[in-house]
Order: sequence, then structure tokens, then C-alpha cells
Amino acid sequence: MLAAGKLRLHPRFHSSADRRSLLAQMHARGFLSSAAATVDQDAIPLPPISHTLLCGYSYGSMLAAGISPIEFPQLSIDYALISFPYSVLWALALQRRGWYLQRIAETVISAATAKAASSSTLPEHIPRTLFVAGTADNFTSIATYIRWWEQLRSKALQALRPTLSADAAADAVEYALTTVHVTNADHGWLRRETEVADAIISWWPPLRDASQ
Repeated sequence: MLAAGKLRLHPRFHSSADRRSLLAQMHARGFLSSAAATVDQDAIPLPPISHTLLCGYSYGSMLAAGISPIEFPQLSIDYALISFPYSVLWALALQRRGWYLQRIAETVISAATAKAASSSTLPEHIPRTLFVAGTADNFTSIATYIRWWEQLRSKALQALRPTLSADAAADAVEYALTTVHVTNADHGWLRRETEVADAIISWWPPLRDASQ
């Protein structure tokens, strides 16, 4: 349970050994001082959140996309949406298919607009979105994916063009939206999981910087 910036561990489910192990791990990663790590406590102080990656696969990517970064500005959200179920969204979301697609478009357009208006220092976090899909996806053809991704880019460019040059608008949209398609990968990603991980790590700065 989360309370006042701390993770409270219920003694019914977490022993003293569990708490001490968690404290030791957090100390090893620099989140706690050595003194704090030796205290047997049931409320573990959490490190500050600097970045949040909402990563969802298939139906989970639909749910992740439905969370607006505007609702949680303190979390600095980015999105990694794997095998988004575009062609079967009508079955998963029922009457809310249009709502999910509109939410994704709003996130991309808002991010591109903010990027275009910001300085190079980016004082505030601007959400980025990554789509990863296989060219042999069982539910959505790669041609459908590409057509949809281009529609998203086109909507974002149209929102920017009245005030920006074509090159500046394209740079802002490129920042906001990244798409990756993996040759011959299907919806299940069997034995191709590392390619998904590589795509995310190379795209998201916190993971990319940590892996170097």
C-alpha cells in the first residue's frame, strides 16, 4: 500500500526478512542511506519518481494509451505500445474504440505542439510515444499499421503547420511519435522478445543511458 511517499508492507504478507531484504536492495542502488537501510520498518521510503514508462502489450497497450499524461503531470509519462490491437479494437473496446484512438491522437499532437513551442533545454517533460509491431502480426497487417501511423503524423503536422516551417514541424512530430516494425514477427513475439526489449531500450533515454 502506498501512503505519503512510502510503501507500507503489511506484516501478514511480508516478514521482517522481506523488509530487510528490500531495504538492503534500495541501499545498494543508492536510494537509501546505510543508516536507514538497517532499520526494520514496515514503511519503506520510496525514491522520487523522475520518469515513468507506460509499457503495454496488445490489450495492455490499449489500456496504457488510455491514460492521459495531463492527468498525471508529476509522473513524466512516456508510452511504449507493443502490438497495439488496432484492427480488433472494436471487439476489445466496444463503443469506446473511437475514444482510445482519439486519446492517442491527442497525446501525440499535444506532445508535438509542446516540443515545437519549447526551447532546446526542455524544462518540462514532454510525453513521447513508441509503437512496436511485427510485420506478420496476426490481427493487424503492417500496411494497416503504417497507414494509421501516417495518419497520426499527418494530424500532428496539420496542427503545427500554420505557425512552423515544414522542417520544424517534422522534427517536432518525430520527437513525439516513433514507430518500429520488426520483420516477420507475429503478435505473440515467440523467441523475438529481445527485439522488443532492444527497441524500447534504444528509444527511451532512461533505459538507454542506464545500459551504457
